[in-house]
Amino acid sequence: MGDSGMYYPNLWFPPVAKIDEYVAVIESPARRKYFRVTWLEPIPMMEKTFTLGPGASILDQEFSEIKVNANEILQFRLSIGGVARVRVSLPRSTKRYVLRNNIAYLDGRIAQFPQFPPQAELALLEDNTIFVDVYNLSRARYELVKLYVTGYRLVLEEVPTPPPKYAAVVTQGFAGVKR
Repeated sequence: MGDSGMYYPNLWFPPVAKIDEYVAVIESPARRKYFRVTWLEPIPMMEKTFTLGPGASILDQEFSEIKVNANEILQFRLSIGGVARVRVSLPRSTKRYVLRNNIAYLDGRIAQFPQFPPQAELALLEDNTIFVDVYNLSRARYELVKLYVTGYRLVLEEVPTPPPKYAAVVTQGFAGVKR
């Protein structure tokens, strides 16, 4: 396995770039910056637990356990334990920046623990926060739902010119086109 990535059952989860490789951080179609990765470390698996009544939902829960420092990107994947649908969005703390296209719905068919599929991957920059909405899919019983998160912390150093090879990391959703 070496340093090629973390292994989960039947799935490789490699970092987007290794030390001394480059990334392009894309915040909007017109705004991108280039960085060299100076440090890379795995994020230990975290879990957040929700208890929901029959047919209930918990909205706008901040995943405050995840902190991003300056000059860092967190690349992580999510997985769900329990029968639920989870909506993940970022950022929503500043209403002006609510972006319709930056929302993902996850359930057991997409990201059932212990799988961490690529479809459940996000990247966070400094000062961004993940918000989750959790919906109990059963109208007959209480449900204990766990949201699992793991991934990588990449420490970055900005470079002035585009490097010859880099990996693109999208850290914001793009607003819909106005007609």
